[in-house]
Amino acid sequence: MITFLNKEWCRIEVSAVYHCSFVENYYADGNATNMPGTLKECQDRCISFSWCLGYDYFNSNCRLFLSTGLINYRWPRPIYEKSCEHVCAPGEEYKDNSCIECNIGFYKDQYANSSCTKCPDHKITLEQGSSSITNCSITHCELGFHSMDNMFCLDCPIGFYKNFTGNQQCLHCPSYRTTTENGSTDITNCSLAHCVPGFYSMDNTSCSICPNGTYKNFTGNQPCLKCPKNRTTTNVGAIDISNCSFAHCEPGFYSRDNISCSLCPNGTYKEFTGNQPCLECPSDKTTTDFGAIYISNCSFAHCEPGFYSEDNISCSACPNGTYKQFPGNQPCLKCPLHKTTSDVGSTDINNCSF
Repeated sequence: MITFLNKEWCRIEVSAVYHCSFVENYYADGNATNMPGTLKECQDRCISFSWCLGYDYFNSNCRLFLSTGLINYRWPRPIYEKSCEHVCAPGEEYKDNSCIECNIGFYKDQYANSSCTKCPDHKITLEQGSSSITNCSITHCELGFHSMDNMFCLDCPIGFYKNFTGNQQCLHCPSYRTTTENGSTDITNCSLAHCVPGFYSMDNTSCSICPNGTYKNFTGNQPCLKCPKNRTTTNVGAIDISNCSFAHCEPGFYSRDNISCSLCPNGTYKEFTGNQPCLECPSDKTTTDFGAIYISNCSFAHCEPGFYSEDNISCSACPNGTYKQFPGNQPCLKCPLHKTTSDVGSTDINNCSF
């Protein structure tokens, strides 16, 4: 039994088992009155878990403020006022006209009909019916958080999400997707493109594969990198510069073996990409250097045997009495003494037969 003493020195005895009161009232002057029946009668009339707020007597200075569950009970003196209500104990809340235990993760530390209080973030109770915040001792991470040691909760990093409570690890976003910030709580937060090596993004919403001749060896949405000059890849989606192992000759270059590129020699040009042979310049024309790209580079005279050039621009036939048996722009050679040719453009000394 627990004994309470109110400010008018009224002694009230409360049964913790039946939530009823066996009340013995004393006036302030100490004169006793009759008791309200027996404890058994009080228990029979008690409303379970109800607490009587109190009642007053005519000409009485004493208020019985914690008497429990007396239903229409009359004392030898008339009852002036009586009021009772349903009050839930610590660890319980009032729902549907009854007291129910606080759920796991909630507590209530007072006699009242208020709702249970949620534990602090990332904490829960071990069981139902907790009556103190100290019972919120179990780490239990909320959405968007995980725990590596079952003691502290960390928010999910970028690229991860967690749409359930608990200490389990966060879930990785689908391939090519990421989140914009930490602590994501749903897969729909994986809305940003996040391209793996071999892929790039033009709009940050979708990833495309690196085309031939490019590679990308890092994660992100940046453009793919071009292979070194005259190199290409054998397939799309290359992830390393070592994949640029195939010859891919730029204009002015050709390849004999599809492995390496060589400059177009003098007198040839190539204005397209690929490993094909270079093209010959028009007759009597050559280039001024290796690696010519355009036919317009074939601007230099390159005289065939029997022709020469005075200005390196155009070729003229060797005149009578001369010959030239090699290509080039050099002058024609004179026939031996007392010899001449029968026509212009002679290509051999044997033409000097006259």
